[in-house]
Amino acid sequence: MPLKAVAAALKGGVGGGRRNDGAASSAPANGSGLLSKKPKHGATSGGGSKRPRLVQRTSSVDTRKDVSHLTWASLLGLLKPREYFVTVDHFSIWRRHLSWAKEDGSQLRTLMTQKFSTNMVFMSLLLGAEMNVLFNSSHITTQMRQDMKESNHNSFEFWIGLGIITSVVLTLFTLLSTFTAW
Repeated sequence: MPLKAVAAALKGGVGGGRRNDGAASSAPANGSGLLSKKPKHGATSGGGSKRPRLVQRTSSVDTRKDVSHLTWASLLGLLKPREYFVTVDHFSIWRRHLSWAKEDGSQLRTLMTQKFSTNMVFMSLLLGAEMNVLFNSSHITTQMRQDMKESNHNSFEFWIGLGIITSVVLTLFTLLSTFTAW
């Protein structure tokens, strides 16, 4: 109900009178039901404008759709799967950011030196761990080397050994490329 009608009802009691839009009011004469009655969704207010009432949601289930399926598709477009496999250091936009963010050349040089030395230490530790697994004297690694010698392609240990050898070669290439770029 409009604010003017509520104020008039509280002052003089307009029970059984007419609303601003000319329709008969069903409020009691004492005005007690004025604040508890809510106008219907399309009812006009005192100013004549038709605005929908704001209704508080009482349930998580709603018939209105706040987000369409196109919104979800556009959000999925923001995901870049390559960022989960390749670190941000290898993207050109990050290198451009670093070169513009560091005003002094010595700051950029120290940052790059830290990156290269960290990469060298990590790759050296990874190479040492891979070589220890490959040349360990335990029963499983001995069986793995035996299956690789005999080219037993049906064995799971053969493929594990092949993966470790591939990782060793790639780690060596990473060490070599980091050292030459440094």
